[in-house]
Amino acid sequence: MSAPSDQEKSTSGPEYYPFKISYSGTTDPKQHSFLVSGKDEKRVSTQGQVLNLFLKHRMKIVSHWGYTNEDRREFVLCLNCDMRNSDITPDGLVLELRLLKAVRNARSIRMQNRLFDGFFFPIMLLENRVLILDSQFPSLIERELKAPEQKAAIAEVGRIYALDIIRQIRSKLPPYLPEKILQENVLDYFKAAGIGRFNLLVEEKSIQATIRDPPLSERGDAMGNHFIHGIVVGIIESLYERETKVVEDLFDPRTGRLFIVLLDKRNVAISSEQTARSDAKIRALEEIEKVISSIEGETKPQAPMTATASTPTTLNQVLKAYENDGWIGGKISYAPNPAKESSVPIVVKYYDELKVGESTKEASVDQSISTQLSGVSKKLELSKTEIAPKVLGEKLRKKADEEKEEDDNRMRNAFKSSIGEDGDFYFEESDLLD
Repeated sequence: MSAPSDQEKSTSGPEYYPFKISYSGTTDPKQHSFLVSGKDEKRVSTQGQVLNLFLKHRMKIVSHWGYTNEDRREFVLCLNCDMRNSDITPDGLVLELRLLKAVRNARSIRMQNRLFDGFFFPIMLLENRVLILDSQFPSLIERELKAPEQKAAIAEVGRIYALDIIRQIRSKLPPYLPEKILQENVLDYFKAAGIGRFNLLVEEKSIQATIRDPPLSERGDAMGNHFIHGIVVGIIESLYERETKVVEDLFDPRTGRLFIVLLDKRNVAISSEQTARSDAKIRALEEIEKVISSIEGETKPQAPMTATASTPTTLNQVLKAYENDGWIGGKISYAPNPAKESSVPIVVKYYDELKVGESTKEASVDQSISTQLSGVSKKLELSKTEIAPKVLGEKLRKKADEEKEEDDNRMRNAFKSSIGEDGDFYFEESDLLD
């Protein structure tokens, strides 16, 4: 037998079909629904006898489904039939069915102007009675519950629901079966429940869940459904023992697929911390540039974002404020006059702990400044080996070129008077902000 061609593959039907409990409209008066219950014999299948009786009277079976109790060897059949060409009336067929030895009961209803036959109730999945809700129901909840904490609660409900379903499925399977069998049954359950057909792509740092034919909102979209997000998180937590968080979802209406990307919570926390630290660095550099510009007399000093309006703005206070925000490291460049060879670029860094016993060339550090710096986990150190001209900007360098020689000498002497023999120093605030 030859393999199917590409054209045959493209025209093949879907891999699964909708199970319609109701009828699409008022049916023909010749359609009847029959309910037959009984007990299967050991030698002959009573269900087979019932079906043969329907075929014998030329009845067209439109749909049928049933229920079997294996322990008690009992069955229930429901058949919807078109009796247009049959040679028997509905009452006559019910009578013949009751004459079968293993049939305990048989009855029929006329389906004209009926949408539901009402024979089977309730609907069960596993051993649980389930409720049938429109697929837009989760979207209605999303629309009414808008606060972030409410969205988180919806996702948590979905997670708990998934964990409980997987626990029930696991308890019904033999303990020695591989986890792949458990996963197949779990995904089949949620497909039968109407959530959609799942496919999981598990990688080292991320997981992608693809859901085919998920529930849609009134607008025909499947994104932002936190209940489904919680179900996916619960499935991954139970099957792979990984705590994850949804970071992105995307719906393709052409293929009817919802793509959900998840990351481990640990990786999400690290990424958020790095983003916050990067933002703090940017804010710190902006505020420090304002302070340096105010030293040059270019602008009025402005308080950093973390300082109060009544607090005087100094270089020490800016560094301390952003150190408390979590910014560690970095450098501040200050060059009085880069155009002159005698100008010395100075780079300020702060480190893990303060050295004890160091003093400036002329006098020891003032006790009040030591007390102010004792609570800070980083220290200031000067190095003459680096230049960071980016912080100053082109405008500051041009301003420095235009300054008078006496101002250069004054500021250069102020720095030299604070430099120790080993290049490390502490400085008074007045030295910088005179």
